[in-house]
Amino acid sequence: MLLNKSRLFERAEPTESAKKIYIFCEGGRTEKKYFEYFQHIDSRINIEVYELAETEDNSPQGLLTIAEKCILKTAKNPSPKYDDIRETDEIWIVL
Repeated sequence: MLLNKSRLFERAEPTESAKKIYIFCEGGRTEKKYFEYFQHIDSRINIEVYELAETEDNSPQGLLTIAEKCILKTAKNPSPKYDDIRETDEIWIVL
């Protein structure tokens, strides 16, 4: 089997129609680096990895609370961190 070695892979920036995946993971360093790797694989997805501070609760309930604060617009939280979520986007909590 012959491979065409003349084709070079070029990573394009995600398009406006790219699915966005918001990831909230329990690790503040290793997991964040791991998921950021995938940001450069496919221009059809756009991955946003939340940077967990050392003082934040990384339990399942804590991550859910953080995600809600970052996503849900409420009277107490009129400007969430991620306010451009579309129906096709996904929110992941990774443990």
